[in-house]
Amino acid sequence: MNINHQARFKQQTLGVALALWCSHELCNTSGGSAQAQNPADIPDKIVVPTLSNQPQQRVLKDETIAQDLTYLVVGTDAVVGLVSPDQTPGDSASMSALVANTSLATTNNGAQLVLVDGQRIPGKLENRQGVATWVSLWCAPRVLVTDEIRSLVFGKYPPPLATDTDVIQLKNGDRVTGFISAINPQAVTVDVGSGITNTLTVAMDTITALTLVGPTKPHTGARVWLTDGTVLDGPSVSWMSPSYLRILGISGAKTPVVTVPRDRVLAVQSTPDSATPLATLTPVASIPQGCDGYRFTTPVPTVAPGTWALDAAPLELDGPVLLTYPAQLVTTRLVAVAYRIPTARLAGSVDMVIRSGGKELLRERFDSNRARVDIRVDLPAAPFEIELQPADGNAVGDTVTLERAVLFPR
Repeated sequence: MNINHQARFKQQTLGVALALWCSHELCNTSGGSAQAQNPADIPDKIVVPTLSNQPQQRVLKDETIAQDLTYLVVGTDAVVGLVSPDQTPGDSASMSALVANTSLATTNNGAQLVLVDGQRIPGKLENRQGVATWVSLWCAPRVLVTDEIRSLVFGKYPPPLATDTDVIQLKNGDRVTGFISAINPQAVTVDVGSGITNTLTVAMDTITALTLVGPTKPHTGARVWLTDGTVLDGPSVSWMSPSYLRILGISGAKTPVVTVPRDRVLAVQSTPDSATPLATLTPVASIPQGCDGYRFTTPVPTVAPGTWALDAAPLELDGPVLLTYPAQLVTTRLVAVAYRIPTARLAGSVDMVIRSGGKELLRERFDSNRARVDIRVDLPAAPFEIELQPADGNAVGDTVTLERAVLFPR
């Protein structure tokens, strides 16, 4: 089923799961701890919604403002703490990351410029004295230069995938491939063909999105994710007060210091190496020992679409499955929230096991009375495994979602 197509009941059940996840019990910092939750009313028919057939639900308020001003702060030693709304978080030098206690999904339904270093700038395209200029809330007007751009989207469209050539997606569904040589206020110039190069001019008002190929530029300093989809880099960040974050030295900013209200800040990553989202790693999937009779394929985790703070998109693990992840360069701590929606819990029980080098580091059981587990597990600088195995001989509903799954160096 398409992720954007679902029944009313499935929407309600996912809302229950998100409500449980967003509770303040999320911030329990003891290793592997969990609080029991009462299951929701048992429906006449068990339905098991998953990330594969569910949208990301959000509360019906201003979606560009964080709904919870509490933060989880991860120290440079990977110890997780809690910062209440009336407290001032630390600066980027004193922590690895700061994460808002709310959904990490960003909201951007308008145009967005994505740079080659991963920065994202919602805004609009304007004609400034005949020059294509990107105008945004947080940054100074920016002239569009092709070698600085990864993608440009107009409205709620995903950028097209570009591998060997630049790609322009048109409103009528067609695509133009080639190499974009210039972006002007009214048109985009594209070199197409092989051997003899032809030049096409594509009217700007016919374009929904475009993507340019080229090397990715690594980002430096601190990175900040805002609720409106903005992603900004600066040498460092600090807090003026409990209510305002300061980002220093942003390239192209309107002022030397950009001040952002707390309710707009979703997450802060202190350095490029201070956090590694599990969603960015590619595991090897296999069938756990003794589970051959339950399944005949080995699916890798389903990564939720969209833009997520820390790039930590939710992962749906469909068990029974054994996922082997590559070793990291240093010892790390995996911090995550694992949960099952009520209807999946009613279908059966499942064990989540984390191992490394044959040693079991964590084992948690999900049953009808357990909705969520806070994961805190230390990992050596070696490959590690995450396994889902049926705990009751029944593999139906053996699906677990990992939220905020991030590896922090320690």
